[in-house]
Amino acid sequence: MLQNRLILLGAIVIAITGVQAATDIPPVGAFGMRPHLDHVLLSPSGTHYACVQWAKGRPYLGVYDIAGTTDERVKLLELEIGKNIVERVGQVHWLNDRTLGVVIMFESFRRGIPTLETRLFVVNRDLSQGRWIPARKRLKWEAGGTAPISQFHHRIIDYLPEDPDHILMAIDPFARGTALNAVRVNIKTGTMATVEGGDQAAADYGVDQQGRVRLRYEIRDKQKILFVRDLETGRWSPFQTAERAEGYKLRPLAFTEDGQGLWVFRKNRSGFDEIFEYDLKQGRIGRKIFGLPGVDLHDLKTDPYTRQVLGASYAVHQQAVHYFDKQLADLQIKIDEALPHTRNSIENFDRDRSHFVILASGPRIPGTYYLLLRESLELTRIGDRYASRLKPDQLHDVEPIDYAARDGLTIPAYLTRPNGSGPFPMVVLPHGGPTSRDYQAFDSTAQFLASRGILVLQPNFRGSSGYGTAFQEAGHGEWGLAMQDDVTDGVKAMIERGIADPDRICIVGWSYGGYAALMGAVKTPDLYRCAVSAAGVTDIRKMLAENTRYKFGLKNYPSIGKYRKDKDKLKDTSPINNVEAIKIPILLVHGDKDLSVPIDHSKMLARKLKKSGKPYRMVVLKDGNHNLSLERNRVRYLRELESFLAEHLTSARQTR
Repeated sequence: MLQNRLILLGAIVIAITGVQAATDIPPVGAFGMRPHLDHVLLSPSGTHYACVQWAKGRPYLGVYDIAGTTDERVKLLELEIGKNIVERVGQVHWLNDRTLGVVIMFESFRRGIPTLETRLFVVNRDLSQGRWIPARKRLKWEAGGTAPISQFHHRIIDYLPEDPDHILMAIDPFARGTALNAVRVNIKTGTMATVEGGDQAAADYGVDQQGRVRLRYEIRDKQKILFVRDLETGRWSPFQTAERAEGYKLRPLAFTEDGQGLWVFRKNRSGFDEIFEYDLKQGRIGRKIFGLPGVDLHDLKTDPYTRQVLGASYAVHQQAVHYFDKQLADLQIKIDEALPHTRNSIENFDRDRSHFVILASGPRIPGTYYLLLRESLELTRIGDRYASRLKPDQLHDVEPIDYAARDGLTIPAYLTRPNGSGPFPMVVLPHGGPTSRDYQAFDSTAQFLASRGILVLQPNFRGSSGYGTAFQEAGHGEWGLAMQDDVTDGVKAMIERGIADPDRICIVGWSYGGYAALMGAVKTPDLYRCAVSAAGVTDIRKMLAENTRYKFGLKNYPSIGKYRKDKDKLKDTSPINNVEAIKIPILLVHGDKDLSVPIDHSKMLARKLKKSGKPYRMVVLKDGNHNLSLERNRVRYLRELESFLAEHLTSARQTR
């Protein structure tokens, strides 16, 4: 599988393969397909790599040796539990040099409530003797006895690299949802022993660099509490307390090497995270380790074999890592000089750091995996994420832009331009979440639309993450209000700049983006020719009521509003209550197995649209979940979108 070798001497590329010209427009299936190659992960010894591959819409686990002499695969779809659809393949883990663990997510029901379940499937390196950890029906305990299996069984706290036969997992022994114990699991037999017991409030655990359980997260009523265990006394003491929907003022992510301190994230006066060392003995903040002006830090990157902190991840327009580890920092510089036109991520490495997996990606490069040999600085291409069906010259650049909202707030956004000169027909594509964000990266929907000659605007409206606390909190309680105005103001800005045709604009979105598309049709129907809501929320109060069925369902309340206190506002900003204001054609697309936003949201709106004589089309995706795990549903969605836009967007606006 390894191919297309190129050599690095210092930072100089000796040879690189040219890009094959491709002028044809890619078919819909090229944008709807699942990645052909993903989750590439080196074994601890560096002799093999594992990956997830998709073929004919089905996922496979693949294991290859570096020499390329073996090609073993097992169909992950065979791991379905009963008749449930695999939601997605989660992480792939090398548990030791001869054993892999794969996280499988699937849909189920508990007491009549639809749930997302997780299991860890363990398989030998030659893909023989697969087994569930814990067993599918019952849990095995070293002390004897059994217990019913609970909803989540995938959280690996630590690989225990010094003990290759065991891993440390967060497991609920009594199937109470999130009442977790820290459990030492034998990956050969499936037997378990409790390392740290937790009550019903326990939510997660963390270890120090010696592998000792030192952090415990709890949720009690409306609060979340973080405890730290003292090394000398062994006692647990509260370290931070916060409201459930808020972040900790000091967010610990790792222990110092001696175990006497913590690496913590603390927000500066501008609302952006910086990293400090916290002295547990003195009970105070110590030296500042790292921070970037006006940039949110995301997480710490650690070595899975030594548990040492390697760097901090962040994003400006693209995701990146600032390495504290000099070897990795120097290596990142060499990789970026050799591959100057892509964002290059050190995905993982073996125990000796002799082999590295590199992922090169960008708006025109959906992703190419490379194997890097540290000693020779030799890069070898493993393969493309999308099996070369999408060529760079068939895709389009993504331009970072800013525009001013009506209240003066600067809104960052990304613009994907089609070939030719404007003004273009345009789709505004608000992201889901809404506490997420778009990046200057490959986006299959945006690239699909651009390939069809449509300009795409992706606004990171207020409430989006990654731009500091003040920007995110500016979106609290603003569903359908200031958040929606930010989207509208972006459309008007593109018209004023002369790149968007004011008579040919549509608003399209998924999840929260689908809600925003419908509210665009409600609030500014004269601005748009049409609207597409895929898996969109139509009734905010109904969504909040649905979320109360789940233990963590209330965590987003402050950003949306309160069910009773904000009753009138939530009604007024729900599309279901504003059908009469809609003047434009609506396309509703929804999966019938969606747990995040149940299909009833779209069905209720469709009934009201029909009763009011409004033009609409409703498309139900069979076995479709919120993430469109099935490739056929992804392709169906894009085909419906293409047809709908061809009907309503490409021709000149007709007088209404």
